[in-house]
Amino acid sequence: MLSATYRQNSEFREDAATVDRDNKLLWRYPRRRLESEAIRDSMLAVSGLLDAKMGGPGVFPAVPAGTEIQEGRHWRKSNGPEDEYRRSVYIFARRLVRYPMLQSFDTPLAIDSCGRRQETVTADQALELMNGDAAANFARALARRVANDAGQSRESLVDRAFRFTLGRTPTAAEMDRGQTFLARQNKLEDLCLALLSSSEFLYID
Repeated sequence: MLSATYRQNSEFREDAATVDRDNKLLWRYPRRRLESEAIRDSMLAVSGLLDAKMGGPGVFPAVPAGTEIQEGRHWRKSNGPEDEYRRSVYIFARRLVRYPMLQSFDTPLAIDSCGRRQETVTADQALELMNGDAAANFARALARRVANDAGQSRESLVDRAFRFTLGRTPTAAEMDRGQTFLARQNKLEDLCLALLSSSEFLYID
């Protein structure tokens, strides 16, 4: 853990890339997307919805209309928010049935053991983030949290949204674009959804 190789970050260096374009010598840390459960849990956490209670039976979060029955099995939606927003490890799993949001981001089927997960990049993932009910719900909750904590000026709304989702303040260009967007659209939840769908939120550098 104290070796130089282990402690590499993911910043691109032109001098190293000239010698080793494919990173075979491990001069940088490869970017890695969060696992499906971590993506959902991170969205729950930043939106303020995450129920951190430990233990208990599996839960059944809401699924998009038309997907309540999969492989002939019923998906029994949990009754209250205390189950709706539990960590993803508690989502009930059948051998051939996966929660749709997790399925989009490569959660394996429970029918076989999985020594290493695949990591795909598909159009389905973008659609799940930009049009999925779960992501939209998280974005609305995040927008309420941002508005509650930041006041009503566009500058403070953009700043707080970036701090919650990306853990940093926006650059001058990002601040300008964010304020322009809010001035035109007046939809804070859309800005929050864009941040939750960004590569910076979904990937580990």
